[in-house]
Amino acid sequence: MPYHFTNLPFKFMLIYRASCDGFGIENFHKNYDNKGPTVVVIKVRNSGEIIGGYNPLERTSKSFIFSLTNKVFPILSQVSSKEEAIICNYEKKVISRETFEIEEYEVFQIIDERFSQYINR
Repeated sequence: MPYHFTNLPFKFMLIYRASCDGFGIENFHKNYDNKGPTVVVIKVRNSGEIIGGYNPLERTSKSFIFSLTNKVFPILSQVSSKEEAIICNYEKKVISRETFEIEEYEVFQIIDERFSQYINR
């Protein structure tokens, strides 16, 4: 069911910002692992490009990557094979080059407020 941004039943909680928490992989995993559904948003250096990805609980066929660079035609790319999701097995490219430099990235934990009354009681 589609939602309008004014009535989303989800809360996006910032759990990691590279410029504050560090760009190292250890810090990333310390803050990211075992957090449930998450969205990673990446700002590509010197390009204006914004890309990212979504993982429900782990890398699955429900995972996807996206590009918000073109505001009129954003790209959403589903996982082609959940067994190979980690190695970029997606239906469409979201960035045109093989290598790029990350200026900033953030990780948001997605909290479904429809069920939050049952959590942490």
